[in-house]
Amino acid sequence: MTGVTVTALTPWVWWAARRALYGRGSLVWVVVAGYICASAGNPYGLVSAGIAMAAVGVEALAVRRGKQIIGLAVARTFFLLLTVATYLPFVLSASVSYRAESCTLNDESSPRDCPTCWG
Repeated sequence: MTGVTVTALTPWVWWAARRALYGRGSLVWVVVAGYICASAGNPYGLVSAGIAMAAVGVEALAVRRGKQIIGLAVARTFFLLLTVATYLPFVLSASVSYRAESCTLNDESSPRDCPTCWG
C-alpha cells in the first residue's frame, strides 16, 4: 500500500516544484509535498521525490531560471532534513530490533536459535 501511496504523491511533488519554478506557487508547498511523499512509509518515496525535484532542476536549467534553482535546492534541503526525523529512529534501532514471527534476527544468532521457527 505504501508503494501505491508514493506513486500517487510523486506527481504532486513535481507539480508543486514546477509551480514554484515558474513563480505561481510557494516553495512551502514543495517542502510539504516532498515531505509527505518521502515519509509515506516507503523509503522509495524519498528517491521518487528526489528524482522529481532533479527533473524540475534540469528543466530550470533548460529554460534559464537560475535564481529559482537556488530556491528549489533550499526547499529540497528542508524536506530532506524533515525526513531525517522520519527515518533516523529506524536506523538507530535496527541493531536491536526484529520482525515479529520471523527468524531473521539482528543479533548474529543462528536461525536454529529462533523458537518461532524451530520450536
